Parts: sequence; C-alpha cells; structure tokens
Amino acid sequence: MRLSPMRKKGQVTLDQIVPIVLTLVVAGIVVGAGALVLGKFADKLTAGSVEDQATRNASDGIKELASFFPTIGIIIAAVIIIGLVVGAFAAAGGRR
Repeated sequence: MRLSPMRKKGQVTLDQIVPIVLTLVVAGIVVGAGALVLGKFADKLTAGSVEDQATRNASDGIKELASFFPTIGIIIAAVIIIGLVVGAFAAAGGRR
C-alpha cells in the first residue's frame, strides 16, 4: 500500500471507510450464513449424539461471535472519527 504525499503512516482518511465497512458487512454475512447452515443441520441430527453436540457448540460459538459485532462497529466508528479529528489538527498545525 503506497501512502499519498499528504498522508502519514497510521493516519485514517475517508477513503478507508468503505473497505472497513465492507469487511464488517461481509463478516456479518458469513456469520449469518454459518448460523443458518448449522441450524438446518441441528434439526436433522439425533438428539444427544456427538454430531448434535458439536453442531450446537458451533452454533453457540457463532452466536457469541455475532454478539460482538455492535461493539466492533462502535470501535471502528470511533477510530475513524478520532483519526479524522487528529488528522485535521495535524494538518492545521502543519500550516503555521
């Protein structure tokens, strides 16, 4: 990844928002599809079998992972906002 002359390493810019949001959306779709597939399998397995228990454990794990998406979204938004604010002050300070 090449840095533009105006951008310093580690600085957040507006052009980074789209890939970050798309990554979160794709992760949500993958987790949702995984939960759907596991749900379909769980209905067809014998209750109490090893396969049933493994499927239910995986489903619980996906449910736990999905519960972190709102927190991850808030952290991403905060990083972008803080990066833009710091970048604006850094650009204003460099003009003196």
